[in-house]
Amino acid sequence: MLTTSPQPPCYSTIDCRLATFICPNICSLKTEQKESLQLVTYYQGPARARHLSALLPAGLEPEEIVAILLGGFPLLPYEDFSFRYDAREELWFLDLKSSSGGERQILGIDPKSGQILSAEYPLQGLTRRLSFSEFKLASNFSFPHRIHFESPGARAQFTVEYQEIAPNPEWEEQDFYLPVPRGAQIVPLE
Repeated sequence: MLTTSPQPPCYSTIDCRLATFICPNICSLKTEQKESLQLVTYYQGPARARHLSALLPAGLEPEEIVAILLGGFPLLPYEDFSFRYDAREELWFLDLKSSSGGERQILGIDPKSGQILSAEYPLQGLTRRLSFSEFKLASNFSFPHRIHFESPGARAQFTVEYQEIAPNPEWEEQDFYLPVPRGAQIVPLE
């Protein structure tokens, strides 16, 4: 599970990834357990799309992860739609269909609040499933404080849990500093 928190930023991998869109350098920390040793690798270098893509779960592009972290997802182009109510799940399902390639995107919508609680869509030949929960007000805007992503075909999943949301905070360069842990192997990114 990846957990993010606006205070202090960059102390989890996902915070560093989001920070690369705001500051010119990237930092990421990877910890692996092998037998009785704990290996720590610290990646550092310029924020470029190829560096960021290498740190993301398989099949995720930087634009998609940012949309997900902001409580959204890519909306696929569609030409036809249908909707149905599922009494068991107590959700409206909006089924968006494209004419080219027969791709579909299914959105689960809460009938009381109108909020999208789930989304299923194909991208790059892989199905992605998102669920949004624990909505709370942040500056008069309802924002999901728990976001779960999974893509079984890519064997990728993560959950983001926000403790608090501060829309449009003022950032300073030191907010994106991730200290190098003692004994970590530093890998420079070019």
